[in-house]
Amino acid sequence: MQTFELNENEGAVIFREEGQEFLVPEANAKNANQIRSAIAFFLFATQKEDWIDEFNIHIEEILEIDEEEELEEEEKKKKRAHLKIVK
Repeated sequence: MQTFELNENEGAVIFREEGQEFLVPEANAKNANQIRSAIAFFLFATQKEDWIDEFNIHIEEILEIDEEEELEEEEKKKKRAHLKIVK
């Protein structure tokens, strides 16, 4: 188990086996509204199944693009001229 500390001006999202835990700063804390809004949006978004499905599709597309780029780079390396300098 890991432990961490937050000061009164910070917030956090913790992912547990039981689900997410949202820690928000007190209302009078510095940047409290921005942190609370970001966490509220995240909570809202993660509870929408269509959003999660759409996000998973997006991640799969990114991974496919990364894989394609890696393959292209390997092909470029293979095609480079392998010249030997002779003196």
